[in-house]
This record gives sequence, C-alpha cells and structure tokens, in this order.
Amino acid sequence: MRRRILPLLFLVPAVIFLGGASLPTQTVMLNFASLPERLLSLADKIVSGELTDSPQKSLKGEPSYGSAPLYGAIVLGEGSGGRFIFSLDGNILYFDSDQDGDLRKEQPLVSQPAVKGLFRKTLLSFPPVLVQLSYPDDVSQEYRLAVTCDLEQKTFNFVNLGYRFGTVIFLPPEKNLKVAIYDANPPNGVFNDFGKDLLLVDLNRDGEFDISSGSPEKVLLAKTLSFAGDVYAIEVMNSGEYLDIRQPPVGKQPSGVVAITYVTKLDHKNKTQSGEGESVFRNGSFQVICSRGPAAFRRGGSSEAFIRNGELTLYDFYNRPWKARFVGSSLTPAAVLTSFPSQFSVGFPLEHNLTTDKKEYRPAENVVVSTRLVGQAKETYTYFAPGEKSRKTQPPGTDPNKLFFEESKPRLVIKDQAGNVITEGDLVLKPPDRYQFTWRIPTETVISDKGALYRAIVFWDTGPFQGVVTAEAQFSIVK
Repeated sequence: MRRRILPLLFLVPAVIFLGGASLPTQTVMLNFASLPERLLSLADKIVSGELTDSPQKSLKGEPSYGSAPLYGAIVLGEGSGGRFIFSLDGNILYFDSDQDGDLRKEQPLVSQPAVKGLFRKTLLSFPPVLVQLSYPDDVSQEYRLAVTCDLEQKTFNFVNLGYRFGTVIFLPPEKNLKVAIYDANPPNGVFNDFGKDLLLVDLNRDGEFDISSGSPEKVLLAKTLSFAGDVYAIEVMNSGEYLDIRQPPVGKQPSGVVAITYVTKLDHKNKTQSGEGESVFRNGSFQVICSRGPAAFRRGGSSEAFIRNGELTLYDFYNRPWKARFVGSSLTPAAVLTSFPSQFSVGFPLEHNLTTDKKEYRPAENVVVSTRLVGQAKETYTYFAPGEKSRKTQPPGTDPNKLFFEESKPRLVIKDQAGNVITEGDLVLKPPDRYQFTWRIPTETVISDKGALYRAIVFWDTGPFQGVVTAEAQFSIVK
C-alpha cells in the first residue's frame, strides 16, 4: 500500500489569493496527465543509452525470442527502485513496467510503422508506456515515456510524454491560474530541476498553454517567478506531487545594482564611459535598467554595455535574504544598446562551466577541477550567501545589509567507476572568477589495463536564485 507523506503546510487551512494580495502560502496539488497533442513539441529533449547483448542481472524471466535479444535499462526518479529494464526482440519491445524482473508477463510493444522517407528500418519507435516512479518517503507517481531503439548503432533513447498540472487559487475564481510542470532537460523523473524543467502558466486564462517561442506562458522553472503582476517564491516537491507558492511581504522584493562600462564608437573612435544600472525583477528575470545612455551616444548609433561587477538580493521561500555577487567580462559585452532607456537580463538561468585541466591522468598526478557559474549576460558569479540571524538580536524588517551572511561555497565530489566517493571538499575561489579543486591521485590506486573513468560532480546552493546547481565532468585514469 502506498504511503503518502504530506507536508506541514497541509496541516493549516488552505490559503486563497485575494485579488492582487495574498496570504503567506498556498499548496497546489499537481495531477498527472499525458501531454496533449498541442504540447508534444515540449518533448524535444531525449536521454540516450546503450543496448547490450548481455541480460540485466535483475532479470528473473524472459519470453521466447525469435532472434538474438538486446537489453537496456532506464533510470528515473530518486528512490531506490527507479531502474526499468527492457529487452528488444527484433521489432518487439518487452518493458518491465512493474519492475518485477519478469518480462514474460509484459505486454509486447510492436514498433510503430516508419514514416516513408524519414526513418531507417533499423530505427524503431514504440508506443508510450506508463510507469510508477519511486521517490523518498514511499511516494510514487505516474510517468509516461516513449522508447526509440536504433538496431544499427545499438543505442536507445526515450522522451517524456507526460506532465503535472494544477490550479493556483485566487478570488474571484475567474482569476485562478492553471499551471503545469514538465520534466524537461533532460527528462530524469525529477520535477524540481530549477533552471532546467519547465513551468507552464495559463496567463491569459484561455484554458490552454501557449508554448510558442518567446511565450511568457512557458518559462524555465525558477525558485522566484513573476506572473499576474506579482513576484512569487516557489518550492516544488521532487516527485512533482505539489508545489508551494507564496508572495513575499512588502519590502522584500528582488533588487540589485550593476556597475557598467559603455563603449560607444564616435567618429571612428571608441569612447568609454562608466555607469550604473539598477536591477529590477521583471517578467521572471533580473533586468538591468539603463535609463540614460552615455554622453557620447548619438541617435542611430550603438553602444556596447560591459558589466564590471554587481550584486543582487533575492528572498527565499522563508523570507531570508540571499546575496549574489558577480563580475563581468571586459571582452564580451552584456548587450549592444541602440536606444535609451533600455535594458538587458542578468541572473538565472545559471550555467556551470566545469572542466578538468586534462582528460587523462596517471596515479600520483594532480587532477585540477575548475568551474565558473555564468548568468544570462555572461556574468560570472563569485558569491552566494543567505542572511542568517544577526549576532545581535535585530527587530523585524532589519536592513539586510546589516545581517550576518554565511557564504555558500561550491562543493565537489569525485567518484570512481563503481560510483564510490573517492574524495570531496569545497572549491576555492581563484580571482577573479574561477573556483578550483585539486586532487592528487593516490600512488597505490589500482587501475585495469583498460583504465578507469572517474566523475567530478560540483554542487552549489544558490538559494532562491536557482537552488542547488550541479554540473559533471569525466576524466580517465590510466596505468
């Protein structure tokens, strides 16, 4: 019997959004549904894997095959039972949807006819399959996926063909907002990959989601969002079972300041001037407002805006202030402005640039791992910190600049080929904008003749900016 763990928020009365104002918190239950045809273009991100000749170890029974079978496995969700095995017999797929290891009981899935002229005969697409994904605390949720196999390359891939939807309640009811979360990039069965998964919001309340390019109804899932004219803090359960949404109190809105250098070409010469732009949170992102252009700017011309540095403040779901600091590049302009007032975006979605100094190492050598976290305007982040309680008791509404901030540092884990953690620790900032970690490979490390593939994984808690941002790089250790 499935046991559902409900959050503490279910112990308090439901919260209703009143017009433009709101009470602190609302919990929105999200229900599973298959993607309707008009939303199928969301499934453009695939996950790939290899087909092998060897059966999976967890197989307990197999059907009678008409040819030499191939095998594969798909891992989804965050629970211990998120591994789904399957076998391929020619153009027939046996998918262990109930995870009992016995493929004899599974309904055979026959590949769909290829569209003439578009697909090779060795590229097989199969009907969607519905599975139950496991998550911590004995939570399970439905998930719909479709598998494609390439017999020639001995590979497979799958796409996510389901999403989870619910309603944010306002008064009067005609102001209700239909919302949905789609496990997007890449589909992994986890619905709270901030900056990667998608949030759909029916802003015009026509009952449908507009997912066309640039539509405000399709945005990357973020911990801080703006819609219906207000800013909201978002928390999402990893299973997508529900999301919590709240509106920060007055006076706790996103803010920031950015130092800018303008480079304007005037009479075939570059004129450089300094400026400062206020950053406001608008349309779901931080916008740097350039209200007035440099004195050298002339109508019909253009001016490149380079970020020198900046600082942003954002409040999390618990109304704690978080600070972020960043530096810009003197080589890459944040924007090219052709009129004023103007604006450009900074901040999330944030992307990790994680590298190792080499791709191949030997025992006793140093592995140097470097990472940079980059925002929309190619600004590089050097600092995230939540405002903790001041060393002295402060009354409510205290200026966040007077609070004690404890820095959140990126943390690195190195795992061997078997998935064992070999070493871990905080990365160190190397000015101006790169974090590094150095690991000396033990001399006694045992390596096979084929070598071993290791993984470096970085985790950085950015709070309400984008949650925990992760990245991974692989490197080899050889004899």
